[in-house]
Amino acid sequence: MRKQILSITFLLCYLCATAQDNTPAEKDHVAYIFAYFLANDIKEEQPFNITHGQEIDSDVFRDPKTGKHYLYWGNGYTAVEELNDDMLGINKESIKVITPDSAFREGFYVFYRKDIYYFLWSEDDTRSEDYRVRYGTSTSPTGSIQIPDNNLILTKNPELGIYGTGHNAVLQTPGEDKCFIVYHRIKPVIPTL
Repeated sequence: MRKQILSITFLLCYLCATAQDNTPAEKDHVAYIFAYFLANDIKEEQPFNITHGQEIDSDVFRDPKTGKHYLYWGNGYTAVEELNDDMLGINKESIKVITPDSAFREGFYVFYRKDIYYFLWSEDDTRSEDYRVRYGTSTSPTGSIQIPDNNLILTKNPELGIYGTGHNAVLQTPGEDKCFIVYHRIKPVIPTL
């Protein structure tokens, strides 16, 4: 995300520095500046008395219909909050838990295409060869999420040596109706005899 303050353009990166820390990092051409107040807002408590998971895997989505920015995060659950206009604070009144299903693990990613909001997430454990990506859709960036049958879109392919295909993002080609999915994968440890 880009933000202009006076004549300086910053790139905003929301990252997980520890298992309990979603921090906005501002980078200009000279140095990185880390601001921790957003992390403090999020990690004060888990939303709505959720007692499992972690506050990790933050993702920011700009709604092209309204221009508002939303922050998604969670492990074992997904929460969403609207970012303030400065994109460095959150509107605590807007928090909503939108966990898609019981198999949801982490790595929420949102994009918008042809009047539909697409929600992608990882299932299983990041260290598992079965880590994979599923999706759902909505008419709103804050859900509710409709999950179609057969919603698995990215999974391992042992014949090609591809395992653990989770934690993704989607790149949309500007000016074209063309998308690419990027993801991480693992090389499984094969025991020796």
